Amino acid sequence: MSDLIENKPDSPVPELVPEIPPVPGLSDRTGWCLPAAIGGIAATLSLLLTVMTGLSLVRRFYPGWIDLTSHPLLLLWLGVLPLHVGALVTVLGILAWMIPPGERVTELELKVPVSFLPFLPFVLGAILVLYPLNALLILLTQNVMQSMGWPLTEPAILELLRNSHGVLFWGSAIVIVVGLAAVAEEILFRKVLHDAVARFLPQQAMLVTALIFALTHGVPEQMLPLILLSVVLQMSRRRFHSLWPAIFLHGAYNAISLSLLKLGIEWGL
Repeated sequence: MSDLIENKPDSPVPELVPEIPPVPGLSDRTGWCLPAAIGGIAATLSLLLTVMTGLSLVRRFYPGWIDLTSHPLLLLWLGVLPLHVGALVTVLGILAWMIPPGERVTELELKVPVSFLPFLPFVLGAILVLYPLNALLILLTQNVMQSMGWPLTEPAILELLRNSHGVLFWGSAIVIVVGLAAVAEEILFRKVLHDAVARFLPQQAMLVTALIFALTHGVPEQMLPLILLSVVLQMSRRRFHSLWPAIFLHGAYNAISLSLLKLGIEWGL
């Protein structure tokens, strides 16, 4: 009887592979953010070196152009070229290469909502709380730095604002500081850099992004306020699943700062 029973080969036992949990808050599409972040950093450094080298060569070999190369309007636009233009164009190029056309706006979290009104209470409330708090933090930091004998650093744009009073310059400053900077920095920092860092440090990504955001502004006494601003901007993106509230908040914050700088210059402060 046993000979009549067909001996079937044992079926292979499937190998159990532990499932890797997804990074919280990230979609499968965010794999493009890492090469985009690397490309954006490379573009920023390359353009920064190019601008600095170009200005140095022009001032050395064409002394008659020194006044032109020191013009506040030219320096204002050259100042935003490496990060706000070069990095942003690079990031958008990588996005276009890796993400299908119909999904790019959604992937950037820039899909235009039916109404922006739900964002306004958050933006207004954050401005009313955040700006006075950050002003206090700046004053405290300045007092600590002065008590320790450390020199204070002025924002680079402040010197340009002092040396220019034309309508064209101020119009450009509003477009750059309130518009271009808000849009570019939210895409670059709150979306691309944060999601790239979150693939390796999901719990620390918000703080790492905030620290890098503050360092890129190059003003030591504004480090803590900029870190706090970055955290609030990142929280707004997480809350609304959109970059629009962060862009509005960032633009409003910059508009207030630009207005106060203008008033300070006019009043001789």
